[in-house]
Amino acid sequence: MDKFCTVLEQDISNGVEEHEDMPQPQRGTKKKPPRHTPMINLKFARLRAQLSQDELAKMVGVSKYRISDFETGRSAPKKGVLEKIADILGVTTEHLKNSPMKNKA
Repeated sequence: MDKFCTVLEQDISNGVEEHEDMPQPQRGTKKKPPRHTPMINLKFARLRAQLSQDELAKMVGVSKYRISDFETGRSAPKKGVLEKIADILGVTTEHLKNSPMKNKA
């Protein structure tokens, strides 16, 4: 431990802020906040239709990761994709876009 402290003190006095033996913070572990409003109703409608994200994605023509992104708010579907999803799930595009949280205000 003394050797480490001595090396660290030398590095600090030489203007080096980090040392290779120092533990580094993990990068990319924080969740990014949603960029768009999460489409909670999309998930509810999909579950009501008893479809998995993968099944809905195949019907729409996108990846299951895109469906997840729409549900969590990481991205928003384009108008044509949203209309296709609404048609498959038997709901309106407005229903999919409106979050239950918005309606409680």
